Amino acid sequence: MNPFTAMSDAEFVGRFRLRKKSVNSIIQEIRDQLPVANDKRGCPIPPNLQVLLAMRCMATGSHQIALGDCFDVSQACVGLYLASVSRAIANLSEQFIQFPAGNDLLKTVQAFYNIATMPGVIGSIDCTRVTTLGPTCN
Repeated sequence: MNPFTAMSDAEFVGRFRLRKKSVNSIIQEIRDQLPVANDKRGCPIPPNLQVLLAMRCMATGSHQIALGDCFDVSQACVGLYLASVSRAIANLSEQFIQFPAGNDLLKTVQAFYNIATMPGVIGSIDCTRVTTLGPTCN
């Protein structure tokens, strides 16, 4: 099954946490960095399937054995693809991740201040906040 054609846009985002266009862009950027790989029957695994498998793993946190069953590849292949795709994406970090500087830095600080009256904030990370409790005894 090809998720790009078999799934609606909403289904695709629900499973991979990215739009089809975004995943296609990632595939185009990293395809030459991915290993030539075969599944458990010796059939070649194309780069787009390697990326989809890694994206699904990152999106869901599923166990590698379960993902292998879904994509009909071994757990070892899932681990290989996840590592290869992750490295290839990380290699693009300098191209796509930039720290604000100069006027952009000042605009960013001002924008955060306007939102939450917090001075000096230059960025944020999307995460879950977990309340931590101090010890109840001395």
